[in-house]
Amino acid sequence: MVGTLEHYCALLSCPPTFAAARAELRQILGALDAKIIVQRACSAPDGSPRVSVSADYISMSKAFIYDAATEQLVGVHVFDDLGGCHSGPAPADDHGFGEVPGYYGEESPDCGNDSTFLIPAACNWDYPSGAAPVLDAGAGDAGGLDAGADAGPHECILAP
Repeated sequence: MVGTLEHYCALLSCPPTFAAARAELRQILGALDAKIIVQRACSAPDGSPRVSVSADYISMSKAFIYDAATEQLVGVHVFDDLGGCHSGPAPADDHGFGEVPGYYGEESPDCGNDSTFLIPAACNWDYPSGAAPVLDAGAGDAGGLDAGADAGPHECILAP
């Protein structure tokens, strides 16, 4: 865990609902638009039902993780595709806090987006010919896997 959810929410936005998370992910990086936003069921390490609301951007992905029964935010996962080129965990008072890859709050690997952003087949994503239903977190696949995906965001809601 990179930091606590309490510190994250004190310094950055923590959307209170699934809909608010989707709205925030649409505009989270300003000039960088999300390629796709996926809301899907997932599980906590103890098997408790969770809902992940996540987005893939050019060089990162971000997921808000909620308790499925109460819609309470329990964690945030940030993944970058920059090969770990960050300076390490930022103190809670640093302007870079919340951008360092990892989990803030509950670590739920089933709900995060490590190394690839898996797009469920049910999303009917129109991926490029011959490409798998996966986006890497970005890192500029000029003409490759991410080609045609930059017009987003495509939104896919598979869980309540």
